[in-house]
Amino acid sequence: MQQLEQLDGNEPTVYSYSGNTVQSLTYNSASKDWTHATHQNLPVKVYVENSVDPTQSGWYDASYYVIECDSEGDELSNTDYSVTYKKNDNAAVEDASNAAVQSSDETRTITIINTDAFVEVKILKVDSRDQKELAGAQFQILKKNEAGKYEVYTGDGVDTGVDTDGKFSIISTSGITLSLPAGEYKITELKAPDGYVISSDSTFYFKVVNGAVQYIDENGAEITNDSERLVKHTAKTSTDPATFKVGNRPGTALPQTGGIGTTLFTALGGLMTATAGAILTIRRKRKPAEG
Repeated sequence: MQQLEQLDGNEPTVYSYSGNTVQSLTYNSASKDWTHATHQNLPVKVYVENSVDPTQSGWYDASYYVIECDSEGDELSNTDYSVTYKKNDNAAVEDASNAAVQSSDETRTITIINTDAFVEVKILKVDSRDQKELAGAQFQILKKNEAGKYEVYTGDGVDTGVDTDGKFSIISTSGITLSLPAGEYKITELKAPDGYVISSDSTFYFKVVNGAVQYIDENGAEITNDSERLVKHTAKTSTDPATFKVGNRPGTALPQTGGIGTTLFTALGGLMTATAGAILTIRRKRKPAEG
């Protein structure tokens, strides 16, 4: 809040703007509550002396505004979310001073609004041999929760490019661009393009922080060299978003365990084995009689 400082030797009491903090509020992420010390007896008037035009000198309503700051007391510059300020029921504004309340206001309420800043992340499907771009893959995205566990990410009600079950598909060789807020993510491939197989190392992790995308491993450590990895990362530039190229190796996927393919093969194999065993038993029984 903006502070008014009392000056000595003036009658009536005169105040000047000093710009110091009169009240601090700190958010406790554990209890999800605000704590603050109350500052009482804030002046309602300020005397402004205009030496150029004395007729403009006089008493004016004091005004106060709130600025969201970091732990050092500096105005917040976090790029994980944007900050706007709202006076009473007015429209939200970016400049805190434009949402100042006056002592003469009937209602004096300032609302601080934090909105997630979304970062674009592009996913491309490529042939791991020559990096040729492919289409026809499906993925699922998960986001780490406050308990440190990955859970299906559905976009939190925002159009991020994923379905309600966290799945998304690459239907063209240009890939897909997701819009994601700050957090740690895990992407798993569910379906490979025709003629290719899913590899266990096609699952990858990354972190969105301070408006940037960081490639990390399953333990959260930053990956600085991806030359030996199936998934390649390119940092965002002024014109292009951060990009992950997910490689696939050519091949044909085997039927899933329990599917009709393996069930049929198992049944036929068992039948052939049983038949061979029966023939061998009959021949062994008949052999002495033939001699």
